[in-house]
Amino acid sequence: MKDKEFHIVHIIVNKRYNLSDTVGGCEDVFEEIFGDVLLSRFYPSSFINQTGVKYCRGILLYGLPGTGKTLIARTICQVLGTQPKIVNGPEVFSSLLGESEAKIRELFSDAELDEKNIGEDSGLHVIIFDKIDAICKRRSANASSTRDTVRDNVTSQLLTKLDGYSQLNNILVIGTTNLRESVDPALTRPDRLEVTIKVQLPNRDDKTKSFHIYTKLKLQHHLLEQNIDIERIICDTHGLMGAHIEQLVRIAINNALIRGLIARETLDVDETSAEQTQINNSDFTNALRKARSMDMIFAKKRNMINSIIYHTRSIILLLRLNKLNYFIQTLFLII
Repeated sequence: MKDKEFHIVHIIVNKRYNLSDTVGGCEDVFEEIFGDVLLSRFYPSSFINQTGVKYCRGILLYGLPGTGKTLIARTICQVLGTQPKIVNGPEVFSSLLGESEAKIRELFSDAELDEKNIGEDSGLHVIIFDKIDAICKRRSANASSTRDTVRDNVTSQLLTKLDGYSQLNNILVIGTTNLRESVDPALTRPDRLEVTIKVQLPNRDDKTKSFHIYTKLKLQHHLLEQNIDIERIICDTHGLMGAHIEQLVRIAINNALIRGLIARETLDVDETSAEQTQINNSDFTNALRKARSMDMIFAKKRNMINSIIYHTRSIILLLRLNKLNYFIQTLFLII
């Protein structure tokens, strides 16, 4: 199927589910998802079984934080008309022996039961693993600790469930990660999370669409001043992610509410006074400044954590090689 035909399918789906009112941009991502993952799900399972085509049972969405991976995963569930089980990677792990693996098995139990009792008439079960690299981290040849052993066991358990005892057709697993390289390669083999899609940074058009999504309700209720300079606001968001647009609008609203309280010099705001509140350009300008400062703080913390992880791994490697004492002695000689 050609890209043009994928685009037409996307238009058909968008007409029914109004994706453009949910996700700003990401047309290329959705076209790939519809073409490689969801297409067969729109047809009766009895017909698909006659074709011999296998359902895609897994997707890996990867990209920088704030690009909308989790929102895309939730939107897929909206299109499929199913309520997903959403798991934040670290939530799987438990201090009790064997409980982490049991949690993985429990996630698949409903789908297995439906497949056993109903067969091809079973409804679709969707599991979203947010930060799946926390569960399926790239495995080491030698587990250095009990923690590593548990992680490896959880990874093996998830892979076993994805393979299935009899290739479940009523399951779709969606994983999200910021770093594709940190995910165990075995996870993306055929019949597992075989479709890997990069969610790119939003361009100007994507940000504009996101802005209209998050301000649509405010516009309907006349909460935005008519002279809002959307082009300038979008231009000033250079370097910010799609998630920052929602944050930006939220902060701008708070700025307008604060202005209202200060102007009235009272905490008692009636409906008539509240309806006079409008968000203006200065609210967005101040919101942009705050959003950027918050992003800088987050970036510094992230860099510090990454640095700690990097140096900790280096020390562990030296310990394994019995060269830590040599490294310390050399360091003192240099000093």
